[in-house]
Amino acid sequence: MYQDNVKNIEAQPMIKKIITDSGANILSSTILGQKHINVPLSIIIDNNIWLDDNNINIDNFIQAIINTKQKTSTACPSIASWLQAFAGADEIYVVTITSGLSATYDSAIQAANLYKEKYPHVKIEIFDSLSAGPQMRMIAERIAQDLNKNLTFDEVIEDVKQYQQTLQMVFILKDMKNLANNGRINPTIAKLSKLVNLNIIGTVTDAGTFALISKARGMKKCYPKLLQAMIDQGYNGGKVEIDHVNNLSEAQLVASTITSTFPNADISFSLCTALCTFYAENGGILVSFEK
Repeated sequence: MYQDNVKNIEAQPMIKKIITDSGANILSSTILGQKHINVPLSIIIDNNIWLDDNNINIDNFIQAIINTKQKTSTACPSIASWLQAFAGADEIYVVTITSGLSATYDSAIQAANLYKEKYPHVKIEIFDSLSAGPQMRMIAERIAQDLNKNLTFDEVIEDVKQYQQTLQMVFILKDMKNLANNGRINPTIAKLSKLVNLNIIGTVTDAGTFALISKARGMKKCYPKLLQAMIDQGYNGGKVEIDHVNNLSEAQLVASTITSTFPNADISFSLCTALCTFYAENGGILVSFEK
């Protein structure tokens, strides 16, 4: 009987988790069939804390951003939040929002070190996306694909790190108040663009920070500039994921601009959750792509 019990224990499958912070805009409990956990960041508006999880009402959240006259801020997940997400897994793959703009990566690293002290058999890898939104999600999806292929822990890490080198993100912003107020961009640029009704086309640098590359008055002029920015950074018709803040119609026009030059492009859409909504603001569009 004892030997049978040992056999049953040894036969139990290894538990694997993909964990992303909420900058990835993924609230589902699985990614391509693999277990997923969202670890939410927090946004503070008028001394109210909005947790970026399944319970948030995005329309109410956007209205709170519009109505506030006070400075707003964000907070990365606590170490305790990460530890709770890690619980029970043997292999853990974490994707965080860029360390160039958030302390989330450092928080996850600290949590992983603490967890491995208590559970030294557990394998944990923390991927710094050096980006946000759809680019984070593409990394998480790649991890899930690799797990579905039964790759080993080390093989997944090697493949995903190589895959990260093929990804880039560009974006269109209609308002940059929150980015400016939280030190992510120059406040003068944000005020000027709002004053003269300019939309900003930007990208993510190799260091994981945001850089402004072009501007246009009116969205119609943004689409070709966005596509050119993609081409300049190596896009040649590969996979594209577009996240938007209540702006599916213009996200679809971005997609139409891409397919007019690359008709076989594989393009999908997703809504921004609270953190990306906070920074991209109403109408913002984030476009991640494979080079």
